[in-house]
Parts: sequence; C-alpha cells; structure tokens
Amino acid sequence: MIRILLFFMVATALVFGAVWVADRPGAVMVDWMGWRLETSVMVLLIGLVVLVALFVLVTRILGGTLRLPKTIGRNRREKKLKRGTLALGEGIAAARGGDVTLARKLLKDAEKLVPGAAGVSQLSADTAAAAGDLDSAEKAYTAMLDNPRVQASGRRGLLETALARGDKDKALVIAREAMAAGVDAPWAIGALFRLSLDNRAWDDAEIALTKGGDAILSPQDDHKAIRAALLCAQARDAESAGSNTAAERLAKQALDLNPELVEATLIQARALAATGKEKKAHQLVIAHWRRQPHPDLDAFYMAPVRDGDPLKAVKRAEDLAAVNPDHPRSHLLMARAALDARLWGQARRDLEPLAHGQPSRQVCLLMARLEDGENEDLAKANAWLTKALNAEPDAHWVCESCGGVLPTWEPRCGVCGSLGWVSWRTTTRDLAPAAE
Repeated sequence: MIRILLFFMVATALVFGAVWVADRPGAVMVDWMGWRLETSVMVLLIGLVVLVALFVLVTRILGGTLRLPKTIGRNRREKKLKRGTLALGEGIAAARGGDVTLARKLLKDAEKLVPGAAGVSQLSADTAAAAGDLDSAEKAYTAMLDNPRVQASGRRGLLETALARGDKDKALVIAREAMAAGVDAPWAIGALFRLSLDNRAWDDAEIALTKGGDAILSPQDDHKAIRAALLCAQARDAESAGSNTAAERLAKQALDLNPELVEATLIQARALAATGKEKKAHQLVIAHWRRQPHPDLDAFYMAPVRDGDPLKAVKRAEDLAAVNPDHPRSHLLMARAALDARLWGQARRDLEPLAHGQPSRQVCLLMARLEDGENEDLAKANAWLTKALNAEPDAHWVCESCGGVLPTWEPRCGVCGSLGWVSWRTTTRDLAPAAE
C-alpha cells in the first residue's frame, strides 16, 4: 500500500513538473570543443532522463555480471542445504518408522550434503536403534551429549536404549540426569515418574508428579490422592530408616491432602509416640477413629495395655469406642476387650447386634469364643465356627481399579499398577490377592 502511494506521488510530481516546463518554453545552447548543440529545454530534460536510465541499466548489468559467480555458488549451497535438510527429515521419519533401508540411504545422502550437521548425528543414532544395533545407537546418542543443540534428544535416545535393553535402573539414572539438566519435557518427567514407581523410589515419583502435574497421569486419576499416597510411602520408608521427624512431617503432608489415609495417621502417630508425644499420638488416632475406625488404629491405641490389666484394657477400649459408638468396629473393639477380661455379658451386648443377618467372619469367631468361654457350649461354639467358614470376608485392602486384594496398604496396586486407588472395605466374596 505504501509503495502504491509513493508511485502515485512521484508520478504526480513528474506530471506537474512536465506541465510546468511546457508552460515555460525556452532554448538551450551548448558550445564545447567546436561542437554546438541547440535544443529546447524539454528535449534536454528528456535526454538527461534517458542518459540516467541507461547509466543505471549498464551499472546493474555490470554489477550482476560481477556477482554472478557468487550468486551461482550461493544458489548451489542453498539447493544442497535444502536437499540435505529434506534427507534428514525424511531419514529421521524413516528411522522412527522402522524403515532401516531407507533410513540408511538417506543417512548417506545427508552425510554428503550437510556433513557435520547436528541432525546427522540424530539420524545416525536413530538408524542404529531402528536396526537393533543398541551398542552403536548408545555410542551415537552419547556423542550427542557434547552438542547443546541435541543434548536433550541424546538423553532421550539413551533412555529409550536403556529401556530397550530392559535396564530400568540405568533408565532411571538417565531420567534423573535429564531432569537435573533442566529437561522438563513430558517424555523426561513421565519416564522419571514411571521408572521411580517401578523402583519404589517414591521421592523421585513425587517430585516428577509435582513438576509434571496432570500431564503425566491418566484422565481418571486423582492428583491429590496419588500425591498423598506417594508422600505416605515416603513417610513409611523414613520410619523404617529410623527418621521419625521426617516420617511425621511427610505423613502430615499426606493427611493434609487426604485426611482419610489410615496408613498416614498410623505413621504420624507412631512417629509422635517415638519422640515422647504419646498424648498427641493418641489424640490423632481418636480423631481418625471418629471419622473412620480401622483395626490398625485400635491395635495402636490398645498396645500400651495389651499385656496388662484386662480391666484397664476395657476402660481404654471404652474411651476409644465412645467417639464413634454406633460403628461396628467400635462394638468389635469393646467385645474383644470384654472377652479378654471375661466380662461375658458385656461382650454379648456388643456382639449380638452384629450377629444377626449375615455376620462377618470376625463376628462369628468372637461369638464362638463367647459361647465357649461363658457357657462352655462346644456345640454352639462349633456352629459359629462352621458359620465363619461361609461368612462374608472381613474388610481388607482392595484396589478399586482392578479389585485385587493387598495384604497391607500400598500406594500402588501390585496387579494393575494403579496409584492411589487402594481402600479399606468389605467385599461380597474373596478376591485373588494382589502381588506386589
């Protein structure tokens, strides 16, 4: 648009100039070295314009002629570069697609057309990997680490090579190095996440999850629940290593994300008790019992009086059951303590409401113990034991994704690999145990 306006402005100026000269006619005489030239002003101006145009034309022709060798060389280089770039792109695509023959042919073309280009190293490594020559591929990918432009791609190739060898330990090291080098691409973060899970490196998995977010998870996954599970697993490892402070801190972080995580409550309570904060530990267990009673909670709470006075154990059980008196688990807690103290009437009051309908195995076993202990009625006791064989199973750790049963809480199901889907509940039938 600007060029069009300039053209019209120049054309208008020339027209006005021509009109102005035409309205003012005159003659011009030139006397030089015996030559005399007489003409009008208009003709002289036209002649000057023609001379200037010829001068410009000749100058351009001469300049173009002088620059011709350089232009031809540049055009050749550009064509060569274009062909080399095309060979590189098609070669990498062929290698990724598994067409080794085409990839090797294009690699030779690229080496001739663009020798030393970073893409040649990439194509060479990818071609070796596609051909199954993992040793050559690993060497080529390792050489790429010296070039900052293809360093990230080299790390990715080394990671894929290690996985192809089945060396997950080495792949995990490479993924860690990639993250440390600042590579935050999904392939690096996702690989670190998955490999850390396989190696039970919960801290690395949690770091990758924090950095990668939902991008490395499946759509149905719960980010908060998974992160809580990973923090709880870290807390358990810290507890095993004797670091109660770290265990307490990590368990608290897990509970902030998922207050229903029983394992985190137990870890935090044990860590508090280990550091002399028994009262705070028991308050934590009582608070969780109010929301969600669990046998491991009453086991921890009753531990101090388990081998002492049975009547004191009954009193302690009453204190815990009182915060959630209507829950079946509270009745079971009271019944067990009463049986240990030989308080048969109290035990029966807690068990009979649970014994109607389809009682659980645990209720059947306690009823058998009650009949044997109170009345020494072996017939009734055996009847309850027989009923226990066909009773519905008690609550257990179940993977909500695949239905597998785990012997203990785990952040990840050993059957389907799902994260954060293990819950404590009853099932209508026995399920196959999950292998971890």
